[in-house]
Amino acid sequence: MSKADGRTRVLYIDTGVSIAGGQVSLTEILKLLDTARFTPLVCSPEGSRMRAVCQEHGVEWLPIPFKSVHLSSQGGSRFAAGLKDVAGSLHGIFHLARLIRRHRIDIVHANNFKAALIGGMASMLAARPMIFHDRIHITHGVLGWFAAMLARRIVVVSKAVAAKHGRYISRKVRLIYNGIDVDKFSVRGEQRQTSRVCYVGRISEEKAILRLVDAAPEVLDRVPDARFVIAGEPFTPDDRIYLEEIRRRIDELGLAPHFDFSGYVTDVPGLLKDIGVFALPSKKEPFGLVVLEAMAIRKPVVAFDTGGPQEIISNGVDGILVKPGDVAAFAEAIAGLLADPVRAKRVGECARRTVTERFSSNVVVTNVMRLYDEIVPPCVNRNCR
Repeated sequence: MSKADGRTRVLYIDTGVSIAGGQVSLTEILKLLDTARFTPLVCSPEGSRMRAVCQEHGVEWLPIPFKSVHLSSQGGSRFAAGLKDVAGSLHGIFHLARLIRRHRIDIVHANNFKAALIGGMASMLAARPMIFHDRIHITHGVLGWFAAMLARRIVVVSKAVAAKHGRYISRKVRLIYNGIDVDKFSVRGEQRQTSRVCYVGRISEEKAILRLVDAAPEVLDRVPDARFVIAGEPFTPDDRIYLEEIRRRIDELGLAPHFDFSGYVTDVPGLLKDIGVFALPSKKEPFGLVVLEAMAIRKPVVAFDTGGPQEIISNGVDGILVKPGDVAAFAEAIAGLLADPVRAKRVGECARRTVTERFSSNVVVTNVMRLYDEIVPPCVNRNCR
């Protein structure tokens, strides 16, 4: 394997077109990667927002002729829809294989499942190792197993995600939590405690936003001036149906005056700095990057005791965890923090320390670079060919 100019050339493949948690995490890698030792290149579909991110950070961007298709929006079984999707992207495998050879790539880093499936086959053709950055708890059945088999290493963002990989595959797994730019989420000066409760993220059934709606009446009983902000957008037709269901439930409960929908938010720190509590009602959250963002800005988080939040939050210290599915306890935790600003401030300060010590982007990217060195050892004289 060659290393032009002694630097390891890493090709990042991302098949999404929007900016969600996975793309935010990839952006942090691109910002902090040691370019004296690594040369990054990024492949994403035409029209993806990652192209602008690459331009901002001076990273070479290359188009790919396929993109992720949310299988939930396809007819028939997920497996059949997945096969159809892969069949339609076969030309992308050979496109990527040629690209990997042409640009003398040393490591392929697939940023999501579709990228791992297509990029893994391309990497095999080009005889290059692939890292599969697994960010979700969905197994994808046989196709998921196949993608894992194609990978040299599998980076998981939480133990909750690692749990889906069987004993045979577990030898490939490396746990590297997501991280954030802590400085970006620094608010100077005294923060005022407000009665705004906020959710930020994708509008989808798996995020269980209806739980937050159902908790609202009990919160309002204790804190009558509470307001609820739902920030995010639907990705698929099913998501859009779920958004309409949320709006109907709010109307049925007579809560419309208490709810605001912000849509897609580009300035997340600006939104979070004016809230009182961040609420994450997800059924099963693989990690929860926005949890870190709220904690970094010293906001108390209330979430269910499952998945990623369970690994991030120490209950009662730097956030509140409640029994999964217990909407009454969820409402009680939110209302309790809104009604007790001193406690909310104390929890928020501890939350900031947790993120700084355990989940900063610097820590994460250092671990990612160590993994690269494990796969392709660094050149001693920087002139290896």
